[in-house]
Amino acid sequence: MTRSFDLDRGTCLSLAHMDVAVAVRSRYMKGSGDQETSLHRLMAGYFLQLVDPDRNQSYTGNNVRAFSELPFHLVWTIC
Repeated sequence: MTRSFDLDRGTCLSLAHMDVAVAVRSRYMKGSGDQETSLHRLMAGYFLQLVDPDRNQSYTGNNVRAFSELPFHLVWTIC
């Protein structure tokens, strides 16, 4: 079962059961932890562009989801 949320004119797909999340991770993120870290780094870069569009550390973006997601992905880039 999946749930879809409309956040700031975008869609966020949430996997409702942990078994499905594990299956998706094992199929699409096989290999070392480096691949998962790279994915989090990519996502952090994307959300950083949304929260700081001028790239001057003013953080003037207006995308609520980006502000919410950025810390999570930044933490996983250093794990």
